[in-house]
Amino acid sequence: MTAFFQRFAAAAPWLTLALLLAMFAFVHGRLALGSGVEVALPEAGTADAVAPASLVALALPAGDGSVLVFFDDARYSLGDAAGVQSFTRRLAERAAADESGRLALLADKRISAGDLMRLMDVARRCGVRHVQILEKGD
Repeated sequence: MTAFFQRFAAAAPWLTLALLLAMFAFVHGRLALGSGVEVALPEAGTADAVAPASLVALALPAGDGSVLVFFDDARYSLGDAAGVQSFTRRLAERAAADESGRLALLADKRISAGDLMRLMDVARRCGVRHVQILEKGD
């Protein structure tokens, strides 16, 4: 019986190596990057160098996993199409009347990068030329 355990103990490193190789082979296909958005990042300027934005929106996570945006004393839910449409309509009206074309987006740090990209895309389609993202902490 002890001879069996001695042979098993001698083979254990090789079995471990085989399991690691099998795991890497299995996971390798899942680590490939998918399609996404390539962003050329500008140099970060200080807050003093940036002109103040006259359009301000606050983005907070909702309990159901969607995002709530507070803009012009109104609350918009980005979890449904009607909320996105009404937010887009109101932001387009305000962006057309604003000369600076700047939006200050105060985002909670729990907001995902994908949701921020969606908000910036909505702002771009509404005529906003510059978006300043500010993190709202705890």
